[in-house]
Amino acid sequence: MERLVIRDVTYLGGSTGPTGRPVQGLRLVLGGSAVAVRGPVRRLLSVPWRALDWLYALTLDDVERKGRGWRFEFSMFPNFGHARAAGPDGSILGLGSGDTTTWLLVERLSVAELREHLASWALATHRAGGLRPGASELRDPGDPDVSALDVTRRVWDSVKAARLADEPPRDRAVVSQRLSLAEQYRTRGDLDGALLLLGPLADQSVEVFGPADAATIAVRNNLAYALAAAGHRGEAIAGYWGILDDLAAADVLSNPAEMFARQNLARLHDPNGRL
Repeated sequence: MERLVIRDVTYLGGSTGPTGRPVQGLRLVLGGSAVAVRGPVRRLLSVPWRALDWLYALTLDDVERKGRGWRFEFSMFPNFGHARAAGPDGSILGLGSGDTTTWLLVERLSVAELREHLASWALATHRAGGLRPGASELRDPGDPDVSALDVTRRVWDSVKAARLADEPPRDRAVVSQRLSLAEQYRTRGDLDGALLLLGPLADQSVEVFGPADAATIAVRNNLAYALAAAGHRGEAIAGYWGILDDLAAADVLSNPAEMFARQNLARLHDPNGRL
């Protein structure tokens, strides 16, 4: 498996391993078993994929804003001044594992560029390995074990979802009802039906309620999860980052969907296929 190497990385703090001072001139190395931070001679730290609980990719402004709301988290972040002094073009990467988050400054890579590098590597490793974790367990309609009644039910569900998708939600109660229906489709293995309903509902909810409204975020979270379960890993990753960006833009400092998104981002980047 080809590794991803990102240079010009500075350790800022958070890990119980290295010292608390900034350590410059490092490399971030993503491999098959772990995410590692290496110096010129030795490995500074390593987080196994199976132990990576959540993933952050933040702008410096995001970190400063979050620091006001996450005092517990950033009480062990004394080196933010060093990150700010490095200039506006860098980004902050956070690797969360257990009770500790390791914070890294990635110089000369914007957040968008960093996310693109991470996602491109994750997608390439999954394609190379033939992995499709979380793909639909729905049996093929040509499978002899699938009855004619099952096929008819799926077709009708798709028609019903398509009809509902054409009707913008009048209020949040309607959004909740359609979320419940989409969840029924998903748990039955009908991911096509769930996506047919959730995709338009997400767009409509953004338009009616706004991108960071709690109802909208619930729809977008479910959509990203369904995309991941259906094997659309790249779209799911983009969906979760979009949720986080819109919550940050709305200055929402605490939302359960945020941690859910970060947890699934860690899993979606795992080359071993967790979901």
